[in-house]
Amino acid sequence: MIACAKEMYGTGYSMMVLELNASDARGIQVVRDTIKGFAETGAPIKSNYNCKIIILDEADSMTRDAQAALRRIMEKYSENTRFCLICNYVGSYPFSNPQG
Repeated sequence: MIACAKEMYGTGYSMMVLELNASDARGIQVVRDTIKGFAETGAPIKSNYNCKIIILDEADSMTRDAQAALRRIMEKYSENTRFCLICNYVGSYPFSNPQG
């Protein structure tokens, strides 16, 4: 996914793509601050693209509260943001994390 995004956005990659390892940044505060902040800004006016991409690697490691907050953000900002959730375990997402 990262290679596709870099090919698609080129030099604008850093403005258009947010990449997080959800096992490191797995709490609700990251979702509320970092992810929501990125999603709500929309695509830059001078951009040729109408949507941003948020890539969450190891999304199955997120806490239940963070998953629930992410769901609301996905519903609210789906018009201008695409979400790529990468999980290590098939049965771990959504909302079934035993750690959270």
